Amino acid sequence: MDLQLTGKVAVVTGASKGIGLAITRALAREGAFVVAGARTVDALRGLDRVTSLAVDLVAAEGPARLVERALEEHGRVDVLVNNVGAVRMRLQDSSEPATRNSHGRCRPTFSPPFGPRERCCRRC
Repeated sequence: MDLQLTGKVAVVTGASKGIGLAITRALAREGAFVVAGARTVDALRGLDRVTSLAVDLVAAEGPARLVERALEEHGRVDVLVNNVGAVRMRLQDSSEPATRNSHGRCRPTFSPPFGPRERCCRRC
């Protein structure tokens, strides 16, 4: 199947294992240039059409580093695949009303300025 990805530039987060690695390989097979970010990049080395970047995507500057690498290498981003598997959570603080589940327990919320997925999208 031709997905018309030849020459397109894709950024993939969480790209070194599981679904992220499979997506990275599939995009490259379809002719896309892939900039793949993950904490470890050993599995990405040697893949044709893939530029890997060891990056902590939970860190505030991580997503921007990944997108900047794509822009440096290729000048644009056509496809963004957010597959990062980690989220930094915090307990409720006094600045927000507590959110409770049906058992009366407090639920964790996610720290602003949002997670790596949102930061990647904003950077693109």
